[in-house]
Amino acid sequence: MDLTRFDLNLLVVLEALWNERHVGRAAESLHITQSATSHALSRPRNTLEDPLFIRNPKGIEPTPLTVELMPQVKTALELKDKLLLLEGNSIP
Repeated sequence: MDLTRFDLNLLVVLEALWNERHVGRAAESLHITQSATSHALSRPRNTLEDPLFIRNPKGIEPTPLTVELMPQVKTALELKDKLLLLEGNSIP
């Protein structure tokens, strides 16, 4: 798997889907369309060769791989936030 071409912005989409457990609500929280959210989800699904989330009557549920990955996704997003804060503090 070549992660050098993986769009790290997709981690934000995965986090929203994880938090909302519903594609429509995740889209709303991201201020994008449901179609764009579904399209964004298809990219890591293809890269990781896993559906990541499966539909259920109330929305979606994570696959075992997603459950395993989410702690690292959360850590990566927290690190991004810290780096952005540092960058913002260095601007005169």
